[in-house]
Amino acid sequence: MKAIIFDMDGVLINSMKYHIISWKNAFKLHELEPSNETLSLYEGMSFNETIKRISKEEGRNFSDSQRDEIYLEKKKILKKIFKLEVYEGVNEFLLFLKNKGIKLGVVTGANKEFADDIYEKNFKNIFDVEITGGDVIHGKPNSEPYKKALQLLNCEAKDVIVIENAPLGIKSAKDVGLIVYALETTLDKKHLKGADKIFENHKQLFDNIRRIL
Repeated sequence: MKAIIFDMDGVLINSMKYHIISWKNAFKLHELEPSNETLSLYEGMSFNETIKRISKEEGRNFSDSQRDEIYLEKKKILKKIFKLEVYEGVNEFLLFLKNKGIKLGVVTGANKEFADDIYEKNFKNIFDVEITGGDVIHGKPNSEPYKKALQLLNCEAKDVIVIENAPLGIKSAKDVGLIVYALETTLDKKHLKGADKIFENHKQLFDNIRRIL
């Protein structure tokens, strides 16, 4: 193994609960009530595509201005309620990997402003490659985010492990030929079957990776 690429929300930080609250309140502007599971299943997708998918499921067709209104409301609420909560053991594990000479990447569907703020506060100078939703044309489940990260890391797919927690991210990584380990932080394992291995928690995941290094 030469590199590990991490998703951010639900993998590095315990943040999906804040995204879900923000989305649910934003969709209320147009009387939509997506479930927590639906929002978790669409994690990693761009905001525009998320709104399109959910509105389509409800038989609605929003204009560009309406989609912008929903997103801006979601962004405003998230900024108001968000608290940075790094999962236990993550920082120590990242330093362990760096000391082992493992290249580190992060691939997130979050907007660049949000992601850069997280990196600056807690992961400064940790990652060799950082891909956000604003760095690609097509977000997850398209393969572009992980393809770009793999190219920038200058590694072959067989030498890289991806850590994900949602099916769209798993598909994005698997379509590039990457090995994917999934965490049950936000969804039950029945939704994570596309991964090569599934772990109940971070400790199980970290212990497994330590054994193979």
